[in-house]
Amino acid sequence: MPEHKALDREYYRATTGSVNADDKSLIKTLQDLQVIAQSHLDSRMRSGGFIFNLGRPLIELTPYPLQPIAEAGWKAPVDFSQWQEPEISCRLDPGFASPSRIMVAEYMILAGKVAALFAQEHGLPMLYRNQSPPAEKYRAMFDEKIREKTNPKSGMMNLADMMPLRPYIPGAEISTTPIGHWSLGIMSGYCKVTSPLRRYSDMVSHWQFKGLLLSKTTASSPPFGLDQLVPLAGMIRERERMLGMMEARTVKFWLCEMLRRRLELGLPNMFEGFVMNPTADGYNVMSTLLGFQTVVKAEPDEIAGINIGTKVMFEVNNSNPQRPYIGAKHIQVL
Repeated sequence: MPEHKALDREYYRATTGSVNADDKSLIKTLQDLQVIAQSHLDSRMRSGGFIFNLGRPLIELTPYPLQPIAEAGWKAPVDFSQWQEPEISCRLDPGFASPSRIMVAEYMILAGKVAALFAQEHGLPMLYRNQSPPAEKYRAMFDEKIREKTNPKSGMMNLADMMPLRPYIPGAEISTTPIGHWSLGIMSGYCKVTSPLRRYSDMVSHWQFKGLLLSKTTASSPPFGLDQLVPLAGMIRERERMLGMMEARTVKFWLCEMLRRRLELGLPNMFEGFVMNPTADGYNVMSTLLGFQTVVKAEPDEIAGINIGTKVMFEVNNSNPQRPYIGAKHIQVL
């Protein structure tokens, strides 16, 4: 069995949990739910599914929301006398750091699978989340890596094993045809339905289900036909892409501002990192403490023999939130 090593993480939640240990009935229910979730995860893994978590920083600002600032078109002056510069804190997104998060994520995937099957059984037009498999010439390589490198219990694949494969993995798309979702190991169709308050595509799915169920007793019908969903799928995919870019830019701005402040105050900015790929004059790295990525400059003799997955120590020596940009230099291989 292959050796599986997770990235170093700084946990910020209590490891004991908040469930009353004396409530035996509740504990039994949670254990039963976890068994079901693990069974479904095992089924997806047998179908070729896998999980990998590319770390990312989580930013918290205090106070939040931020105080308003002047905007174009405002006709009244803004009172900055009470302005307070926000405090910035950053930590690594724990991702799949706890069994409870894994269980919740698995039930969300299961809900998407059931929703897709229900829609197909009833001929209901739906927005499916699809991911095609890699090109045929790469399939044998992927199948071998997935079998060898995926943790059979958690379904996780280490970043060191996944990074060389990432360029060959197609992105997910939204379509009215249930092609299947390759990396989830779901080939019967998959819909995202668990977050209608924050994802419009999920709300569309709920409207469709509600219209279908009401049509059993009333003259109503699902609000969207296939001819309406086809153009809507492209619009939603483009909007999701734009929002994702805006979110990433916002996170990087505040991360850069935090690092800039530390440099200005003379605070240490040294981090342990995980080499994502070597470059001609250094390497791309991900901080295992905060989850941010940047380019590290180094002399060839300093990093001779480093590979994807090598642990290093690097120092942030420049940070510009306006670009945004993070500059760093190599310290040592760990």
